[in-house]
Amino acid sequence: MLKFLRRYQKIMLAVFCVGLMIAFLIPQAAQQFAPNPATATMATTFDGEEITRTDLQRTSEDLNRLRRLNLEALPIPGLSLIPTSGQDLDDALTWTLMQRAAEHNGIIAGDQEAFNLVASVMDADDIDALEKKAQQDMGVNATYLIELGKQYLKAEQYRQLIAGIEYTKPEGETNISGSPGLVRAQAIGEALMAIRQTAQQMQQFGLPAQQAINFATEQVLVGQGYLDLINGHGRVSEAELRYALQDRFAELDLSVVIIDAEDRKDLVTLEDEDVKKLFERYAGDAPGTGEPYGLGYQVPNRVKLEALRIPIDAAREAVAEKLTAVDVRNFYDENRSQYLNFDTSEEGEPTPGPQRLTAEQRDEIRQTLTQVRAQELVTEVAQNARRLMNEDGRGLDEEGSFKVLPDDFAPTPLVQIASELENQFGIAPEIITVDQWVSREDILKSAQFTQSWVDEMPTSSLRMPSPQGQGFLMPQDIPQIVLGGKAGLFASFSPELSNIRQQQLMTLGNYIEFAKSFVEPDSQAATIGLQRGLPGRVLTDMTRSTYVFRITEVSPEHPATDMAPIADQVRKDALLVKAYESMIEVKDTLLKKAAAQKIDSLMASAEAKNNLTKLTRQRLQQRQTGQIPGVSSTLPIVTQAFAKMNDLQLAGGLDQAKEEDRIFAVEMAGDYKLAVIRLDAYRPLTRKAYQEQAKQASMLMLAAQMSRPDADVDPPLSLEALKRYTQFKWAEGFSDDNLAGGDEDEFDDAEDDSEESEEETDE
Repeated sequence: MLKFLRRYQKIMLAVFCVGLMIAFLIPQAAQQFAPNPATATMATTFDGEEITRTDLQRTSEDLNRLRRLNLEALPIPGLSLIPTSGQDLDDALTWTLMQRAAEHNGIIAGDQEAFNLVASVMDADDIDALEKKAQQDMGVNATYLIELGKQYLKAEQYRQLIAGIEYTKPEGETNISGSPGLVRAQAIGEALMAIRQTAQQMQQFGLPAQQAINFATEQVLVGQGYLDLINGHGRVSEAELRYALQDRFAELDLSVVIIDAEDRKDLVTLEDEDVKKLFERYAGDAPGTGEPYGLGYQVPNRVKLEALRIPIDAAREAVAEKLTAVDVRNFYDENRSQYLNFDTSEEGEPTPGPQRLTAEQRDEIRQTLTQVRAQELVTEVAQNARRLMNEDGRGLDEEGSFKVLPDDFAPTPLVQIASELENQFGIAPEIITVDQWVSREDILKSAQFTQSWVDEMPTSSLRMPSPQGQGFLMPQDIPQIVLGGKAGLFASFSPELSNIRQQQLMTLGNYIEFAKSFVEPDSQAATIGLQRGLPGRVLTDMTRSTYVFRITEVSPEHPATDMAPIADQVRKDALLVKAYESMIEVKDTLLKKAAAQKIDSLMASAEAKNNLTKLTRQRLQQRQTGQIPGVSSTLPIVTQAFAKMNDLQLAGGLDQAKEEDRIFAVEMAGDYKLAVIRLDAYRPLTRKAYQEQAKQASMLMLAAQMSRPDADVDPPLSLEALKRYTQFKWAEGFSDDNLAGGDEDEFDDAEDDSEESEEETDE
C-alpha cells in the first residue's frame, strides 16, 4: 500500500487539487450564470418592451429625487402628475408606464429645456453652478438631474395631451401667472372640482353617478362661465365626440304601462305580524329615507316653546296716533323724485306736470310712514325683550357658545317681561305658549298653510324706502293682512340670519334644529343656537310682527318605540308594501303576458288600470312634458330603457329583436308601482343634428371629460388606465403581489449576491 501511495502520489495530489478547485469554482460559476430574479422580465408593454425589478427600483430612486425637486405644479384633480400611492414600486411602475405612453405618442424633451427647468428649480445660473448644487444638495451630478428634468417634461407633455390643454407659457410671455395656458389649466382644475361637488349633490337626490356627472358638467361649464376660458382647446377625436353626442341626443319611443300596488290591495291579506315587522324595520329611519320605500318612523328632534310676540298692528296704531301732516310733508320733500306728476291730457307720451302733493300721494305716504315706523318700533321692542331675557344668563359659565345652566335655573316669567315692555313702549306684547311637542316638519307644514292663507288676501301696493337708505324699493304688493292684522306663529323668518344656509331665510322650523341638545357646543351652528330658558334671535313673520322665542323642553330624535300614535299610518304602509311585493312576485308572468298579448292590451287587463303612455325621450332629457300620472320621476324608466337599447344594438339592433326582448319592467318601490315598458323605436342623431351640436364648446368638453367609459373609475394617469393604454402584461409567474412585496427575500438575496460578485470582479 505504501509503495502504491509513493508511486502514484503526484497523480493523487493532482486529482485532489482538481476536486478542490471544482468544489470552489462550480458554485461561483452557477451563481455567475444562473438567472438573477432582479433582472428577470416582470412585465412587458408596447411591442414587448420589458420591465424588470431593477428598472423599477432605479425609477423609484428617480421619483424620490423628483419629489425633492418640488416639480409638481398646478395639479388637476384626477390628473396628478408625480404618483404618490405610498408603495414605492407601485409608484415606480406608474411613472414607467407614463414615460412609455409619452414616447409612444412621439413626445420628447431636449437637454436645453430640461437644463432650464432644473436650473430654475435649483437656482443655478449655468451648468457649473448646477453641478455644484447637485453634488451638495442631492449627492448626484448635473447630468443625472437633467435626465430627471427630461422625464418630468415628457410626463408633463403627456398630461397636457390627455387633458386637452397646454400649460407652457407662450413665447415672449414674462408673467407666468398671466399665461393663457396656465389660466386655462387653473380654470379646468376649478371646473372639475365644481363638477365633482355638483355631481355629488345631484346624487344625493337619487340621480345615478354618471348621469349626475354629465348634468353637472354642462351646468358648471355653461352656467358658471368656465367655457370662456376653456373654449376651443379640447383635443377631442371625431369618434369620441360622435359617441358623446349620440349618447346624449339619440331618442327612444317607449310604450309604458304602470301597474299600481294601490289597485292590488284587495288581493292581499294583512296580518298584525306584518304591521309589527314593518314598524320595527323602519323605526330607526327618518321619514322619507328608509330603503327601498322611503318609509321611516323615527321620532324627530322636538321642542316645546314659549315666546313674546310684538304685534305689528298694535305698533301701527301707536305710531299712527303720533304721525302729523308735517311728517308727511317732510317725507314728500325728501323723496320728491318718487312722486312725480304726469300730464296725460294731450295725445302722445305723458309729460311731467306741475310738482305738487296730491291727496292720493298723501295717503300713500301716510301708509308707508306708518308701516316703516311700526316695523322700527316692533324691532326695538323685541331687541329690548331679548336683552331682558338674557339677564337670566348673565354671569354664568360658558361651554362653547352655550351657557352652563344650574340645576335650579328658573328664567324670568314672560308675563313679567311683557309688563316691563308695555310700561316702557306702550305696546302690550302677547305671550305664546306651545305645550305640545313640535318638530321642524310640524312647523314648516304650519308655515306653508299660513303662507297659502296670506297669499289669498287682497293686497295693497306700497313703495317702501330701501333699508340701506338708497332710494325706494320696487313697488310691493303687500297683503292687507300684513298692514293691520296677524299671520301665524310658524310663518316666522329672520332677516338677520339670512347669510346662513346659503343665504336662505332662516325659518323657525330650521332654527330650532340649532337647539343645544341637537348641536355640538363648539360648532358653528352653536353660535346661533337656542338654549332652554334663554332667548333666541329676534324673528319676524310675514305681518312684520316680531318674536323672541325660548325653548322650555327639548327631545332629541330617537327610534320610535311606541306604534300606537301612528298605528293607522303604519297599517296603510304595510298594506301597500305587501301589495307591491305580491306584484313583484308575478313580474315575469306579467312580462310574458305583455309580450304575448302586445303591451297595448295589457292596460285593459285586471293588472293595469292606467292608460297606456307613449313617451319620446333622450337619455338625459329634463322636459316635464308627457309625465306619467302617479310616477314621481320617469328617470329610472328612461335610464333602463337606454341601457336595454344598448344591449339590443350590440345584438343586431331593435329591428332584429324579438317582442319579448323589447319588453322589460322597472320596479319603482318608492311609488309602489311596476312599469312595464316596450321599446318601440330608436332614432339616432342625424348627421345634420350632429353637425349643429358639435359646434357647441360645451359638447367638446363633455366629450373630452366624460365620454370615456373608464373616466369615472380610473383617472387617465392612474396605474390601471396606464396599464390598459400601454398594453401592459405580467410575465409568467409575476403579478401585482410583486409590487406590494412578493418574495422579498428571494430578490434581496439575489441582489446581494449580484453585488458581491461585482465586488469580486472589481478586485
